[in-house]
Amino acid sequence: MVKRHLNAAILIAIFAFSNLAGQVQAQEKALFFHGLQFEELEYRWGDEDEDLLAWNGDGFVGTDELKLRWLGEGEYDRNARLFENLENRIVLQKPISTFFDIKAGVRADTPDGQDRWYGVLGFAGLAPQWFEIDADLFVSETGDTSVRLDVEYELLLTNYLILTPSVEANVAFSADREIGVG
Repeated sequence: MVKRHLNAAILIAIFAFSNLAGQVQAQEKALFFHGLQFEELEYRWGDEDEDLLAWNGDGFVGTDELKLRWLGEGEYDRNARLFENLENRIVLQKPISTFFDIKAGVRADTPDGQDRWYGVLGFAGLAPQWFEIDADLFVSETGDTSVRLDVEYELLLTNYLILTPSVEANVAFSADREIGVG
């Protein structure tokens, strides 16, 4: 009789531990996230027949360990039915520390004139004092290089009203007269 109870206790323990192990494995799986946000989404209508749509946004899909991100900005002239400027970036982003990620990918620009393709290498993260930093190095298909640095800070005016001043600097290390850079 004791042997029967011992066998039943062993079976219950095996079942309980196997169920617990399954729960631990489920928690260790990387969660899959996705999102879309726009910092700028506006319609511009002016006195000089200006009729523009402008946007600056990004979307992502992936896990905490690796994300595929789309970053895009542009202006669309509704009267002329064409893009005045359009920049799209597709990058893979991976964390390198608690507060910073490294990213690499491609950028496509379609300004007036010839389209431009760039390789992108950069980092983004949260610096001390809660400054959001985003820095990118661009190398074009012809070898032209440029750097972009974007710094933001969120000032909480109230719990619901947040002022976000930002500074963006673009530096070109070579000239491309066709698109007015350098």
